[in-house]
Amino acid sequence: MNLFRPSVRLNRCQPFSLVLFCVLFCGIAILAGSNAAIAGTITYTSQSSFTAAIDSGYFTQTFNSIGFGSKPSPMDLSGGGYTISAATTKNTFYNTGSGLDVWLSTNESATGIIFTFSGTLPTAVGGNFFLSNSAGNPTGGPITVELSDSTQINLASTSSTSFAGFTSDVGITSLTVLTPNAPDYATVNDLIVGQGATSAVPEPSSLALAGCGIAGALVMAARRRWNSRSVV
Repeated sequence: MNLFRPSVRLNRCQPFSLVLFCVLFCGIAILAGSNAAIAGTITYTSQSSFTAAIDSGYFTQTFNSIGFGSKPSPMDLSGGGYTISAATTKNTFYNTGSGLDVWLSTNESATGIIFTFSGTLPTAVGGNFFLSNSAGNPTGGPITVELSDSTQINLASTSSTSFAGFTSDVGITSLTVLTPNAPDYATVNDLIVGQGATSAVPEPSSLALAGCGIAGALVMAARRRWNSRSVV
């Protein structure tokens, strides 16, 4: 009989080990739920992927109603329930374009454009960002688009259809267009402002509750098994 007692004592440790495992599992679930609540930004260089990831009621500022030629800075571009202001880092705007399609552009080369959002903040912003020359024609130079949280998209070679977009877990307050090329002008077309779709993101509380529920079930199963075991 004594030969079996050590194995019985080892078995008595099993429920404790399982409980410890379940506590750790529950803690991991809670941490995972907390991490899901941390703000994150996703970048896009495909317009179709971007629009598929945001709510359908987004607003597109085409700039067509503003017209061609010299325009003041800052400029009110509000629409779709969003308060939008655009300003150049130097001088004024000088809009160019193709046919009836107006592009927002600067009146001085190597000058940035800053879009500022207030009121109802968007969580999704995107558009066509590229460079144009003094004749108003697109050039193939690089351009950088930076979000208010410092997330950047660097487009190495641009055209009038080059796209950059961002979705964020928090409200976006600004978007800056930067160009390193002195001969060229920062240019924007079809600015999209909206809200990122959230239906696919699990609630942090749901993740934590699911993990703790599994842990609790394992603990109860271990207790029932232990209570039904007779030790000699």
